[in-house]
Amino acid sequence: AMVTSHARHGFLDEAVVLFFAMADDRGVAIDAVAAAAAFSACAQIGDLALGREAHRRVAERKVAMDVVAWNALVDMYAKCGDAAAAHRWFRRMPVKKNVVSWNTMMSAFARAGELEEALALFQEMQAAAVRPDDATFVAALGACAQLGALDTGRWLHAYMGRMGHSADGVVGNALLDMYAKCGAVDQATEVFDGMARRDVYTYTSMILGLAMHGRGEDALSLFAGMQRAGVTPNEVTLLGVLTACC
Repeated sequence: AMVTSHARHGFLDEAVVLFFAMADDRGVAIDAVAAAAAFSACAQIGDLALGREAHRRVAERKVAMDVVAWNALVDMYAKCGDAAAAHRWFRRMPVKKNVVSWNTMMSAFARAGELEEALALFQEMQAAAVRPDDATFVAALGACAQLGALDTGRWLHAYMGRMGHSADGVVGNALLDMYAKCGAVDQATEVFDGMARRDVYTYTSMILGLAMHGRGEDALSLFAGMQRAGVTPNEVTLLGVLTACC
């Protein structure tokens, strides 16, 4: 209870210290819940050595980890910058992987710049008959955007429609950003026009896409519309506006 409570409320160092004290007390059993909380705390701290030590103690005590704890372990290695270790333990999971497992590993590959591996994992996820969720599509579309893989991005858009996923919210932003970065500005505009909810990221992606592909006046017009809608721009928005002015 103390480990999970400290981790949940941001007292990360204290959570890890408590977990190590728990692991050192041979009269106390460690369960999967405590292990998951410790891994999560190490991930948020971003200290790989600390995470490895937590993992060592869990292995030493032969903790029976469930899928939540395994996902937390993979996420810890990924967020601490060791994508190879994250992938290794992802492959070694003795429990059935759920959608969070796949999303965690896809995000780890994307964060490490291994974008083709992230998309290959999406295909493997499909073969395993695991139903993707919004986080899956955000990770896959983000990889397409960075790779400039427009055809794959279009296929993902069509697949989202078949799966009944709405192109709105964070998924809509990721889809719009993919089209904009891949140079398909007209399709980005279609996505933008069809979105029921638009935030600063929606407007920023669209303004940047227009500005970077020679449609500066349209970008400035959209910026004016953003102001009328009462959406506050951020620094990236202003970069797009300045690009449009150029």
